Amino acid sequence: MSRKPAVTFSYPTELVFAAAVHAYNQNDGYSSKTNYEPILDENGSTVGQTITLPNRDLIRNYLKDEVELSEACYEEARNIIAYYKGKLFDLMSNKLNGYSQSALYAATAENITSIQEIGLIASLPKAYRQSIKFDSMLEVKSNAEKNSSHFGKPGDSYSGRIEVISSVYSSKWFRHFHTAKDLATNNVINFNTDQPLDIGRQMNIRARIKDHIDNNVTRLNYVKLSLDESL
Repeated sequence: MSRKPAVTFSYPTELVFAAAVHAYNQNDGYSSKTNYEPILDENGSTVGQTITLPNRDLIRNYLKDEVELSEACYEEARNIIAYYKGKLFDLMSNKLNGYSQSALYAATAENITSIQEIGLIASLPKAYRQSIKFDSMLEVKSNAEKNSSHFGKPGDSYSGRIEVISSVYSSKWFRHFHTAKDLATNNVINFNTDQPLDIGRQMNIRARIKDHIDNNVTRLNYVKLSLDESL
């Protein structure tokens, strides 16, 4: 039995990244598999189904059909490429994981020539947006810590009004770890809860001081939050 010839193609890198942005927008996110959703009539009976293709397949279709992409897609594509090209120093310092290394190699390539590369690039708009959000959160957190001071001593009671500036979920501890600043003093505190808190949300808090940790941060325990904004 004769073997099928290998698929060969070569697309400009910026074009493939722009197609990835378009696919991400069309699917309202990233999907690595085909999804089927039933279409129901007014009686709840299935009359058909909608099919959502993986982002990778959408990209291949756009490239094959030479779909015209918007300038907004190209603009974000250039931003994504520049972001991962900017990781070169991290690569030289052995600070990049395998995924980010592959993203860097794709961003620096002149052309995209493999299905594997398209599959990777399909996931990058989501990764890029998450990374930008995380980098911004770290910058805000770092700036707040520079203007903070330790306060109180372990065991002291604390109450105040705070604004959440960073929040990270730990799958090891099954807890959300939050960093916030006291709106009256600008001192930075750290605490954890079993519930997520939106960055930028303001609330009242009662707690006890647990200890003082690096970067001028005071850590709290026995935390009670007033999410209805009243103590």
